[in-house]
Amino acid sequence: MNHGFIIVFWTIAYLVVVNRSSPIFDRFKASYWDIDKAIKRSQFHPYLQPVFDINGTLTGAEVLVRWIHPTKGVIPPVEFIDEVEANGKIKDITRMLMNKCSLHLRNIEYLRHNDFHLGFNVCAIQFDSDCLYEDVVKLQSELSPNPVKIALEITERHEFENDVFTSYIKRLKDRNVVIALDDFGIGHCSMKYLINTRIDIIKIDRTFINTISNGESTLVLDAIINLAKTTDTELLAEGVENQEQFNYLYERGIGQYQGFYFDKPMPIEEFIKKYFS
Repeated sequence: MNHGFIIVFWTIAYLVVVNRSSPIFDRFKASYWDIDKAIKRSQFHPYLQPVFDINGTLTGAEVLVRWIHPTKGVIPPVEFIDEVEANGKIKDITRMLMNKCSLHLRNIEYLRHNDFHLGFNVCAIQFDSDCLYEDVVKLQSELSPNPVKIALEITERHEFENDVFTSYIKRLKDRNVVIALDDFGIGHCSMKYLINTRIDIIKIDRTFINTISNGESTLVLDAIINLAKTTDTELLAEGVENQEQFNYLYERGIGQYQGFYFDKPMPIEEFIKKYFS
């Protein structure tokens, strides 16, 4: 068996500042009333963006949610993520994407012969009940006997209750779930989570990647890289957009890469056809 692995990450969260008089804000307000209907009609779909290792070998993909609306077309998460996190519907959307990924990936021949990490981005509200844990256990069962390992990518948009969070993470890790920190360095309490929790992967935010090619100081980026090496934590660089950025990260031994420099996000069906056929 080839012991290389694929890491698939699901990201649905972006932080933006929206002018209340802008068309985007008006569209977001309209979307608020359609969320329940969209969930019932299964309109949220997984898009995948590939991840590559330091040798340029495909190692996985980040799964990004898209709302495919019958009249508005493809709606990006920036227009609905705040609302679904606030009202708890994020749990239903997570379950929907897990189910769709399971249906598409469970019979892929490639996965029968390669380790595979399937990751989903999660937020604070999803740690307040057993729903997430139960969904993960169900997905593990559906994807067996393929050597698939579930990964959860933790966003830092909201702070977690530390004791509850640590206990929940321990239960997940007892199920061999991989834990990753998303947007490291720009959210809530990155260092606290790194110290108190056995984090497997640090995902470097594109904010720090951009400092490589825009003339800004790379001191913070270099500090994150050194911290990961000190704590023996794997690094994944997201938002890599050009050769200069890749060269800088490559020279410093970053293990995983993702961004438009390599490939764009695409529907899961297209990803399977392109990379698994």
